[in-house]
Amino acid sequence: MLASIVLVMALAASVISVGQLYYGVANGCGRIVIVGSASNTGLIIASGNSSTASIKISNVAVLNSVAIGKCMAVAVGLSSSGQPVYVTYNLTNGELKVYELGGLGELYGVAYGNGYFAAVGYVNDSGLMLLISSNGGYSVVRLPSDFKVLYGVSFGDGGFLIVGEGSRGAVAGFYNLSNSLITDYSSSLPSSYNYALYSASYGYLGFMVVGEGLTNSSEYPIVGLLNVTSGS
Repeated sequence: MLASIVLVMALAASVISVGQLYYGVANGCGRIVIVGSASNTGLIIASGNSSTASIKISNVAVLNSVAIGKCMAVAVGLSSSGQPVYVTYNLTNGELKVYELGGLGELYGVAYGNGYFAAVGYVNDSGLMLLISSNGGYSVVRLPSDFKVLYGVSFGDGGFLIVGEGSRGAVAGFYNLSNSLITDYSSSLPSSYNYALYSASYGYLGFMVVGEGLTNSSEYPIVGLLNVTSGS
């Protein structure tokens, strides 16, 4: 464990630069990929195989999150013109492509599973989920109308759990890759107070979700488990 901590600290010391902000990290294909911003410009740092590449993307303001699948990194964020944007970065040949979507909004989270990336955020005051293929192309997933902003996404049980905020509090949905259908689990969440869910992670007990609540003008953390097979 100590050796691993020393390795990460050494890596961090080699890539950290004044004026840079880091928001997301992923490990895969023998690389550690960090994303963020540098002077309001999107930033990707890929370190591994005895080399480090630092790439600034001029038409991207910030990258919030990154996921890796089959030596392809997909990072998501906000374009310089205020639109949702995602970037594909081939960790094998270094090819980088930027995909800017129409409308005002931002992408906050991305995850990989079963050959697909899922990216979430919002556009034009409505929740947004993209299903991105290995070649970089995407399709927009139709969401329940109450999903206003999506912050987190995680892969497990053959699909993607998405979490965020709606007009009546927290929202959660599960997109099943086998039938391309989304199930709204928002009604299974507690509704006695106002809160939002920001992140999700999958484990042997199911999905763990975290967020923030507000009651009587006091803020407090939210932690819970969501089993998509039973809806509880």
